[in-house]
Amino acid sequence: MSENEIMRADPDARRKRLFLAVLLAGVAAGMFALSFWVQSYLGHQLAQIDSGKPDEALAALGRAWQLLDLLIALGVALPVLAAAYLLQMAFRITRSGQFPYQGMWILRDRELLRGDRARRRAAAALVTAAVLLAVGLGAGWYMYGRVGQVFQQAHARLLLFKHDGGNGSR
Repeated sequence: MSENEIMRADPDARRKRLFLAVLLAGVAAGMFALSFWVQSYLGHQLAQIDSGKPDEALAALGRAWQLLDLLIALGVALPVLAAAYLLQMAFRITRSGQFPYQGMWILRDRELLRGDRARRRAAAALVTAAVLLAVGLGAGWYMYGRVGQVFQQAHARLLLFKHDGGNGSR
């Protein structure tokens, strides 16, 4: 094989991968926007408890909790899946001794790297996978903690509302 061997990208596969990348970016952007809406919705429902409509607010908070569960699960799943792909890619690069390995999804024509250069790419993929895994799991843990605080606050407001006889005064 020559020194500067090139692996050609498949144009049909390129379109599919770009569509997948745009779709995932859209899902991430949608989750981000939806999280701001849910935050506003939760604030409104907490105000409903204070205004004398605790039963309606608690039912709405239950629905919000289910939506937040889904958002957090997706928010954790995307980086974990990306980390799994990077781990698989790193192992295949290491096993084949070249980057890109035979059958790898590539978006553009790439120079075939072998030896130390390929191992460096595998090591970079492993480090990136570890960072993605840590960030994804850490963000999920943090978000569950923050959501739990909001629902503890809602429970405390409900107890205060009931203790005050349902008049909403503090």
